[in-house]
Amino acid sequence: MDEQIFPPSPNWYSSNVISCGESGRIAYASRNNIVLVNTPAALTVDCKIICEAHKDKVNAITFCKSVGNNSYTNWLASVGGDSVVKMWDTNLCTVVLAHNAHGMADKITCMDWSPADPHLVVSADESNLVCWDLKSNTTRCVKPGKLLPTSLSCSSHEKSIVALGTKYGLVCVVDIRGDGKILYRMRGHSTEVVSLSWCPVSQNVCSQQEENKDMLLASGGKDKEVYVWRAGGDGRYELLLNLPDAPLTGQHRKGPSASAGGSVNWVSVCWATGETLLTNSLWGELLSWNVRKIAAANRKGEGTQRKPWKLIHSCHARGLFSIMCIPCMECGVLNNTLEEVKTDAKQCEKNHIVWTAAQDRHIIGCDLHTGKVAFDIATMGGFVYCLAVSPLDTNRIAVGVGDAMIRVWNLSNKSKIDITAFWQKINGKVTALAWHPIEEDRLAYGTAEGRVGIMNVSSGGPPTVLKLYHRRTVYSLTWGPSLSKGSSEAADKHLLLYSCGDGEVVIYDPKKPDAAPHLLNSELRKESSLQNKGSKTEVSWNSECSLLAVGNDDGSVQVWKIPDLLEIKLYPHKKAIQSLVWHPASTYTDTEFSVCRNWLAVASNETVIKVYDLKRLLEGSATTDRKPMAELSGHLSRVVSVSWSPHISGQLVSASYDGTAQVWDVRSQQPIANCSLHSDAVLCCLWSPLDPDYIITGSADNTLCVWKISKQTNKVPIENRKQKKQAKMHSKTVSKMLAQNAEDKLPQGNSVGNNGTSDAVAGGIEYATTEKGSIGKQLSKSTRLQIRKSHFPVSSQQRSLGKVEDFARIQRMLSGSNIGPSFFGPREDLVKLLDAEEELHTKNGHFEFVQEMEHWKGNLANIIKEATERKSLSDWLVSLSPMISQRVWRETVEVYAKQLTDAGFYHKAASYLLVLNKVNEAVKMLSSNKLHREALSIAKCRLSEDDPLIKNVLHEWATHLINGGSYEQATECLLATGDMVDAAKVIAKRPEPEALCIAVQIAQKAGDLDLANAFLKKSVCEYLLHEKWESALEMLHHNINNNNTLKFLVIVHKTLITMRNSSMESSDKDNWAWLQGYSKNTEPLTEKIKALWVDYSGTPSIDVIQEGILEKNFSLPLSAKELWLAVSENVCAACSTNGEERLHHLIHALGKCYQFELCNPDDNSLLQLSMWLAPRGPLQDELFKVSDHSNMYLHKSIRCYIVAEICRWVENISVGSETKRVSQSSKDVEGSCDGHDDGVTTNIVVASHSYNGKEVTTSKDDEKVQSEEKNGLKVSITSEEIVQPGKDAENSEESFCIIERESNDKNREEVNTDSDKVYTIVENEQISQLQTTAGNLKEITIAKDNEDWACVCEILKQYFPDVIEESAIRHFKNQLEVKNLEQQLANCIAKSQQNTSPLSDEHSENEKLLATLTKLKQEITVFEAQRVNVPNPFISYCKMVNVCQIIAEKFPVEGNELLENVKSSWNLKIGSLS
Repeated sequence: MDEQIFPPSPNWYSSNVISCGESGRIAYASRNNIVLVNTPAALTVDCKIICEAHKDKVNAITFCKSVGNNSYTNWLASVGGDSVVKMWDTNLCTVVLAHNAHGMADKITCMDWSPADPHLVVSADESNLVCWDLKSNTTRCVKPGKLLPTSLSCSSHEKSIVALGTKYGLVCVVDIRGDGKILYRMRGHSTEVVSLSWCPVSQNVCSQQEENKDMLLASGGKDKEVYVWRAGGDGRYELLLNLPDAPLTGQHRKGPSASAGGSVNWVSVCWATGETLLTNSLWGELLSWNVRKIAAANRKGEGTQRKPWKLIHSCHARGLFSIMCIPCMECGVLNNTLEEVKTDAKQCEKNHIVWTAAQDRHIIGCDLHTGKVAFDIATMGGFVYCLAVSPLDTNRIAVGVGDAMIRVWNLSNKSKIDITAFWQKINGKVTALAWHPIEEDRLAYGTAEGRVGIMNVSSGGPPTVLKLYHRRTVYSLTWGPSLSKGSSEAADKHLLLYSCGDGEVVIYDPKKPDAAPHLLNSELRKESSLQNKGSKTEVSWNSECSLLAVGNDDGSVQVWKIPDLLEIKLYPHKKAIQSLVWHPASTYTDTEFSVCRNWLAVASNETVIKVYDLKRLLEGSATTDRKPMAELSGHLSRVVSVSWSPHISGQLVSASYDGTAQVWDVRSQQPIANCSLHSDAVLCCLWSPLDPDYIITGSADNTLCVWKISKQTNKVPIENRKQKKQAKMHSKTVSKMLAQNAEDKLPQGNSVGNNGTSDAVAGGIEYATTEKGSIGKQLSKSTRLQIRKSHFPVSSQQRSLGKVEDFARIQRMLSGSNIGPSFFGPREDLVKLLDAEEELHTKNGHFEFVQEMEHWKGNLANIIKEATERKSLSDWLVSLSPMISQRVWRETVEVYAKQLTDAGFYHKAASYLLVLNKVNEAVKMLSSNKLHREALSIAKCRLSEDDPLIKNVLHEWATHLINGGSYEQATECLLATGDMVDAAKVIAKRPEPEALCIAVQIAQKAGDLDLANAFLKKSVCEYLLHEKWESALEMLHHNINNNNTLKFLVIVHKTLITMRNSSMESSDKDNWAWLQGYSKNTEPLTEKIKALWVDYSGTPSIDVIQEGILEKNFSLPLSAKELWLAVSENVCAACSTNGEERLHHLIHALGKCYQFELCNPDDNSLLQLSMWLAPRGPLQDELFKVSDHSNMYLHKSIRCYIVAEICRWVENISVGSETKRVSQSSKDVEGSCDGHDDGVTTNIVVASHSYNGKEVTTSKDDEKVQSEEKNGLKVSITSEEIVQPGKDAENSEESFCIIERESNDKNREEVNTDSDKVYTIVENEQISQLQTTAGNLKEITIAKDNEDWACVCEILKQYFPDVIEESAIRHFKNQLEVKNLEQQLANCIAKSQQNTSPLSDEHSENEKLLATLTKLKQEITVFEAQRVNVPNPFISYCKMVNVCQIIAEKFPVEGNELLENVKSSWNLKIGSLS
């Protein structure tokens, strides 16, 4: 065993919480501390802890990533929740530089150190990026907008490129030059992006073209996906990597979500070599991905490999959240060449360590190539509350920690630190531990939530949680026998678990985990009259289980002898007892029982420890001396834990809130050693079971320390309370000063105290000054001058030494002696004084004072040279440079212009370039930084009008405007350059028809008539989609070309839309009338359109129009507006042609409506178009009749569409009619029948089912009110049918009677009746009075039934053979087979390409498939030449069957006969095909 510290755990859920340096040192953030770990040996961890490195949680840290840069090798950058960025010297553990440019109100979320520029550190808050130049110690703010960044990574190749991952899944690539510009917004992740990493080579290793410098960027998000982006190319993703959905090792593991209590998944990414990307799985495993091989597999069409990842290690038991490594040098990472990337990683001899941090509180370093774990650092995620050594296996030590985990440290493993963590069912801070005295694998634990459990540390299974009793913290646990006097020997061997918490001591029986525990007081009362009064704080059995001690909150201790229950009460303290520990029965140095075995050490909230000898009580005497045998004083605060040495009798170690652990010799009552390694209260202590010279302590600073007694120099704590209080006050004062400095942005030194284990105090932090865009407020010039009072602080300090020193100096001057650096000596002394002043100003960051003094000394050239290197030139220095030479002045101005450009002062930089007459450079600089107005102004004023640079600026400006969507201004730029065609194309990007009209004019002026015609059609298309027909006609009228075709299209479209709008007001009654051939409109649509064209143009002739007038691809699914525009094109072509060609166009129009209705079942577009094209109905119109046998197949196609539409419509209204039947009771009808004789006409309209003129409405009552023959249909109405509404309404059928009264009253009631009765609709009539008035009705009108099902039956009877024709069925079957064969052929070809030597059988199989496919396609071509297109016969057949069933319900004979014919015909056709 060696001295070591188990450090605190890294902060969870931060990918940049750990960093590794080139020197082999790693650092990580733990709460507001920074832990530095040198590459550890096998059994020791050499670490330093910078305590309170920030006032709030440390969010990110990073070492310098520029490999080989010795200036910052040991420097570490950190950011915290206090909005301060600090630069640390890890050798001294001190702050070297710092800045607070973000402001106190803005939380810094992420940071990175640029690998491409070792002087650049970039940090981000919610809205700003701050670029910190370490060389000049200045900061500059870049404001890309409120992106809410969660991760940041600087490019490895371009120092001005930074990648940001945002909270809502966006990955942004930002150019930080000047005011900053977002180059790409890459959307792939659906949730927060938590990790970013740049490929260490600039070339795209996934591409076959090696010259592509795409600068790949990997991103990981909470959506469990990894994207690889071409961040330096086109901004699109190269690869998408899907993580494995199960553990690769087959073990039961928990991902991040399982322990975090929510659906949180964390994916960290890290490039290790040019082609190797490291990620984690969701189960704590480290994976590597060869992106080159994955991309090659994708190019070959193989898709994602079965296992594209490689498992490096699975040593973490829980979710992994951070991966860090230095890119491998031997694997071609540093020289950015693909040739070196191709170097086999196995040839690399050097071990390259990859560091990972996970939720299991382990930091693991493994070899990149072999996966062998080299380092395993166990950490503590909370306060170390308790320690316990196994009494049977002293090599095992249990550690209870506040991170809800129990760690068991196996000291017998000599090769490594062997620590096993247990967390299942703990769910709280572990505050108490107790090993079973007999069963070595059983360990009891208690938590801060009152939970008590027992686990088997060897099996690794979940613990047994005992029945909950405690409501708050469990203070202590101990195993002991039952207090019952009559217990048997077997019962004595069965130990119970005693638990102290909530002021009670309770007793658990481990054999009955679900049973309620017993109270100690209850057991005492049951066995004797004794009881323990007061609130208990501690309980402890001695090793022989013969004495039981209980501590109380009043400082008293009660001890009982078992089984006699002899009691003695001690009063060692006045405050609550914290620890009761019995001396072991024997130690390693005792030959027999120890003479101290009956000693009891008592610690409380006081600083004194008292030890009692209870030997006489054990011998049966209750008169034991109640005075302590020893009092140990020395601690400065309460003592919370004590432990006896198992090696030497009478030695004790104690832990205190004063932050130290004290070793005592109890017999002499003298301190032996004191350890002050911890920075916070020590909560527990334990003597090493293996070495008497080592102590183990746990603390509230989240560390577990193993320290050597013989190496401690102090015997007692050296710091008293007064000093501690002063130090605390000093720390608060320093924090306050820092906070004030952060608000004021003071660019001056401040001291930072680090009261941690490093004992490091930064003497003076050099805070960075701010350049353009600082966020916080700046001090005024007068305030700064007030702070820096003098150029000569050293001289002023000499003058403050007093008059005696002044007199002495004068005496030396009189004697001619050297008085040292002074104003009054020779030049050399003055120069030395100025050098001393400059040194102090440099240390304090007052560089302007240094420059002024150097100017005084005449070292102007050195000043300018140094300022050039530091990038700190100023206007003042530039104005002085002509004093040296004109050449120096020109060089200085040029360098200063570049400095201003890098800082974002582009206007000022341009002015300095113009001073040098570098007009072209100034224009190019402004244009490249998107200041095109300024660049164009200078170019046009300084250059000739025909200079090509002016045109280049306009082109760049136009490109910038196009990317930003400003097409109008971009058009102006292109017109100014004379690029008319490009200008027309740009303005045509606007979808507005007005913009397209302008594009037409520009294209015509440019002489590109084809382009103008294309834009003209596009403009007409947009006008028609917006139903702006007059605007379209006006535009076409003013166009120079003859556009009668487009004008005709406008007329057709206007006609169709007008008719569609008017048909929306029509009812199903009009549709039934069309089916019967009684439509009001008798003029076909094509004839109507021709007449309208004659009225508009005055010419009856129409040129032949082909389909696709607008050259617009109407892809499915269409909108309603697009449908009617597409139909308008077909109708135009149909109106301009005759015969077979006309039918072709009409079939295309019907087919588009049919396809639209398949996606929109409630639409009636096909029915409306059919009614317009064939107004005389499907049985009488010539469109459905075969006039020429050559057109027979085309007429069949039209009839197929009509039948399909009629069946769809009839099916819809039949379903809808079921929902329209409403039953009303007679009480709902109000009013009276008075008024029939006052001249008001009442009509009775009876609608009955009929077929071929036969009467189908019957009545049970033979007594008729009236009977009349009309239109060949006999209808009978009885008074009973009228006066008994609502009876058996649920059995009523479709027959109904409508009583209409010609009045202005629109109220109407509908009543259902029996099957032999009728529906009755009455207007304000009292139904009960209809019987007396029915005979007095003035007029009865009998109309024919609107729902002419006989007509539907006749249409289906005539046309259904066309629908289920064998050729149509075969056509659709062929289409399905073609798709299947194409897929099979593609799979076979891909399979044959994988085989280097394909088999002859495979080749012949491919030939057969290809031949079959060719034959089927030929059949499809022949069918389409004959029929053009038909509706899907399978769908049409199903709908015809449904309609036949509906007809059969009304006319059983005719309907069933038709249904049988349809089914038998279908089965016959299907059978012949099969």
